[in-house]
Amino acid sequence: MPFFPLVNETQTPVLLSARWIAPSGEKWKNYTFLARKSFSLDRVPAHATVRVSADSRYALYLNGNRVGAGPVRGTHKRTFFDSYNVVAGLREGENHLAAEVHCPVKPVAMAVPPIAPALFVQLEDLVETDSSWQARPDPAHRPEALFYTHHIGFSDY
Repeated sequence: MPFFPLVNETQTPVLLSARWIAPSGEKWKNYTFLARKSFSLDRVPAHATVRVSADSRYALYLNGNRVGAGPVRGTHKRTFFDSYNVVAGLREGENHLAAEVHCPVKPVAMAVPPIAPALFVQLEDLVETDSSWQARPDPAHRPEALFYTHHIGFSDY
């Protein structure tokens, strides 16, 4: 996917090994998808930072608890990522990362200028988005929602 480099809050480009992911198939206006990945830990690390971004918005969950939502708005040349300390949410044994991603696939004032629905997650050296993640369109969101203006965006159902 032709995404611009990720930058941190100082607008310094950051190279991370995770890949942008999205479900295969047709993408439509007001597109929402779900992604998840299970992983196992022998022990909980002393430090664990997850870095996440999306085109255009996300909500990220770890073991069923909301970690955060975002990302901060970018520009046509900058895609920001958010960082969260998640060590308190990790546990020995099986863990689950999940995300809900919404992309209007249409310019709106409240989101990063859209390119294509996509998610980027990297949790230290433990797990990152790649082809092993499960991703599918979210059946709970209706793509035919009314579009008001580029300032307001789509209505919610």
